Amino acid sequence: MAGAALLALALGVYWPALAAGTVWDDGLFVFENAVIRSPGGLRDIWLTTRLMDYYPVTSSLFWLEWRLFGPDPAPYHGVQVALHALSALVAWRVLRRLAVPGAFVAAAAFAVHPVAVEVAAWISETKTTLSFLLFGLALGAYLRFEEGERPRWYAAALGLFLLALLAKTSVVALPAVLLLLAWWRRGRIGREDLWRSLPFFGLSLALGLLTVQQQQLHAIGTLEVRPEGLASRVAAAGWGLCFYAWKLLVPVRLSAVYPRWEVDPSWPPAWAPLAAALALAALAWRGRAGPGRPCLAAFGYFALMLAPVLGFVAFGFHRYSLVADHLVYPAMIGPVALAVAAAARWLEGRRPAAWQRAGLALALLAPLAALAQQRVHVFHDHQSLWSATLAANPRAWVAHYNLGVAIDRAGDSRAAIPHFRRVLELHPEHAEAHDALGRALRRDGRLDEAIPHHRRAIELEPRFAAAHNHLGNALRARGDLEGAIRHYRLALEIAPDLEEARVNLERALREQDRTR
Repeated sequence: MAGAALLALALGVYWPALAAGTVWDDGLFVFENAVIRSPGGLRDIWLTTRLMDYYPVTSSLFWLEWRLFGPDPAPYHGVQVALHALSALVAWRVLRRLAVPGAFVAAAAFAVHPVAVEVAAWISETKTTLSFLLFGLALGAYLRFEEGERPRWYAAALGLFLLALLAKTSVVALPAVLLLLAWWRRGRIGREDLWRSLPFFGLSLALGLLTVQQQQLHAIGTLEVRPEGLASRVAAAGWGLCFYAWKLLVPVRLSAVYPRWEVDPSWPPAWAPLAAALALAALAWRGRAGPGRPCLAAFGYFALMLAPVLGFVAFGFHRYSLVADHLVYPAMIGPVALAVAAAARWLEGRRPAAWQRAGLALALLAPLAALAQQRVHVFHDHQSLWSATLAANPRAWVAHYNLGVAIDRAGDSRAAIPHFRRVLELHPEHAEAHDALGRALRRDGRLDEAIPHHRRAIELEPRFAAAHNHLGNALRARGDLEGAIRHYRLALEIAPDLEEARVNLERALREQDRTR
């Protein structure tokens, strides 16, 4: 009954997501992805690195969903919400096995926490929920093995961890978490613990390196997404830890894209967050014989799970911000469980009645659930997401760009133009924004203004096939068929599968024949 109540709570909060559409990169990963749509796509998913990330378990799920649901986003949202609810259920069972006080309330708080909405209401983040669910199952299987059950549970843990990494490598810290839990439960890390963890470390290293390689190949390329030096990155890691802890404690003014910090390591206050985190860790270590021990375990888990995304390794999202709600999802259960366990221990000495305990749990969960459901509506569509993002972070150039694209696609090119111009004020070398502005200006009948922006996009990215095609359209509209044909051909040289450029070229050639 408790498990059913937990699932019902999560599903109740996220029910509005079922009426939502697609946002941000849902098209890139699912709905416009040729590999996902192809009947033979499973081969490419598992045996090639054509996709942006090598997450074949998640991509296979998307491939299957496309066969079952087609382009209707509602069932995809249903699967995503169900994965989040199941993750909360597994978190509860693991916390119970670890004898954490208030395990059910902690799992419920995780389920309805507003910070989790970015993952639970965004189809592309299926990779995060699926990976965390498999991570929880792997951890639960390992704990059963440790408690003396059959060795097959160790094999199950290793297999589930491999599947979790193949869903998304955000859970690479599991082997370090296993050692942390060994210390927390027994007060030491034995030689046997180290030997048992070695295969897990091997999987983490192999799949982690592959993810870094894929990011460099597809998401980063020649972009310098983290120009800061090592000292700046180390200082910024402290900012990240404190930022995430604060958002879990006070989940307001959440944003899909937070302001991107510029951390100057020569400025002494820049090191204050990291110094504070280390001081708290040292204080907890001194009290490890008492309350410091669970604090070290919870925040150790938090730091370990966040370590891959704190900026020591660059990845594509760093172009926009150094932090994001979806990055903290696998780590958030640690501080949440610690806070609830501390409250449960405090209540034990006061012997409250059952109705009083239920009232206190409701007082925690109700505000979180209300804020979460409010945030779910933000992820309804592109315009709602990016409008809300700009309200929280007006300098988010990626939000201006995506909002402009959404408005332009809705047929209001004139209203999209200011957003593209704002992108270029904040990020002058954004080739896609130059191209998008050129398209919007052309649709608004301002060809002389449009053409220089298409040319600038091509200067910034000479192999930008779509920009060549759009420049061809602008030249053709101005009567320059020869120039248009040249750029259509260049577009097809770069991207032979660009059907729009092929159709445009055929039309331009027919028009040229008629004028001769």
